[in-house]
Formats: sequence, structure tokens, C-alpha cells
Amino acid sequence: MFCVLQMLDEYGHCKLIDFGFAMTPNDATGLCTTNVGTPAYLSPEQLNGKFTQGYSKIVDWWALGIFLYELLTSKTPFCNSFSESSFEIYTRVLNGKIKYPGKKFTPESKALVSALLHPDVKRRLVDPRLIEKHAFFADVDWKAVGNRQVIPPFTPRLPTEAATPLETICHFDDWGVDNNPPSKSSSGLRGSSFADSDFFDF
Repeated sequence: MFCVLQMLDEYGHCKLIDFGFAMTPNDATGLCTTNVGTPAYLSPEQLNGKFTQGYSKIVDWWALGIFLYELLTSKTPFCNSFSESSFEIYTRVLNGKIKYPGKKFTPESKALVSALLHPDVKRRLVDPRLIEKHAFFADVDWKAVGNRQVIPPFTPRLPTEAATPLETICHFDDWGVDNNPPSKSSSGLRGSSFADSDFFDF
């Protein structure tokens, strides 16, 4: 099971980094029992470990559903604010009620996210082949994606010479000493930030 960060490489392709929280299932049961990860991304079976006796790798498909929802709406489905406690988020996850803003979702995107976020693991969409064939991905050439032949919608502008540490983190927003999130109009230390590009249209 993975709990990783995602970034872009110098060509604009997605790249997974930081596998520090990645878990290896038990050899005998194929299950994990340790709860790791961000509260807003944990699945019902992870929270109900007392009753489910652990969870399998299909929690990664649940996390994909959360990630897609976040890309479409700029927020996760079970978190209303940054000031909420983990308990409040967990309660919503276990209740399983999700709101789908009409302006943010097409019938295809709602169907996919709903299937990935089904609380019943026996009814959740977890087959990679079926996910690839879903109507939401109808125009995606998965072979081209795997071969990095698809032109990314955004390519980071990199400094020609990384003379100072600041120039190597030019696409990261400066949160300042108080660790408060930057305003929506913030564009990072130098150049333009990923969030301010046309790739995201919130």
C-alpha cells in the first residue's frame, strides 16, 4: 500500500516520490493493519480495522477516488476545513455521504469517483483494467502515457543555472515562518507555480 507524494519532473510528467509511509502487506494474510497516511485519504476499512481485521491494497483505489475528487473540486470529499479534527473527518468517511457539485462533475467523472469511493469493498471499483476502460478515460491512450509520449499540459520553467538553493525550489510557494498557506494569488518564490497555471481551473 502506498502513501506517497506526487510531483512533476522537468518535462511536466507526474512523478511519485517519498515512499516513507509505504506499507508491505503481511505475507500470510495479504493485509496491513497499521493506519498511516493523511486522515482525509483513509478508507472505511482502514478506520474500521477492529472489525475488518486489516485492509488490502484496494485502499489505494479509494485514495485514487479521493485524489480525483480533489483535482475536480480543489478539496477532498470528507474534509470541510483545515481546522477540523481527524475525528470529524473520520466520522464523515464512515458515514460515506459525498456531495458532487454539478458544475464540477460530468456524469462520467461522478460515476468513476463514486465507484472508487464505494464504502463496500466488495462493490468498489478496484480492477485496474476496468478503471482504464472507464468512460471517464475514453480519450486516454494508456500506452502512450506509459511511454511518456503524451505532451503534458504544463511544463515547469527551470532556471538555466541553479546557482543558489532558492533557484532550485522556484515552483514551491513560500509559506513563510508562520507556516500559513499562501493566498490563492501567490505564485511562489520565482516564476509561476503549478497551482497558478492553466492546468488547474478552480
